[in-house]
Amino acid sequence: MYAVIDLTGKQQKVEQDEVIRIDKLDKNIGDEVAFDKVILFKNENGDVNIGTPYLEDVKVTGKVLDQDREKKIIVFKKKRRKGYKKKQGHRQDYTAVQITNIELKSNISAKKAESAKTTTTRKKVVAEKTNDK
Repeated sequence: MYAVIDLTGKQQKVEQDEVIRIDKLDKNIGDEVAFDKVILFKNENGDVNIGTPYLEDVKVTGKVLDQDREKKIIVFKKKRRKGYKKKQGHRQDYTAVQITNIELKSNISAKKAESAKTTTTRKKVVAEKTNDK
């Protein structure tokens, strides 16, 4: 079972008990974090549910494990034959989150089957009306 969630404009595939590194959140170590913007959900049976744009029935929760900074990245700029050199460093802040639960609030596949039944009955009613004329 896994889900794809939207975090600050980036999509992240998560599974239960997985530790992910995401952009820094304003949370303390040990706090619970809820991710409501779930784009895709796949259960154990292999049923895939895609949101338009998000799924309201799926909620992903996690626990903040760490607040730290990545390794330093060197940014070196140079223009040849001009004597221009510039060296900079950058360290990105991140939050380590352990996914504790991927919770399904209701049975999505049952809702899909129910909505499919209603659309087929609507089509039959419309077809019967056009044939009667």
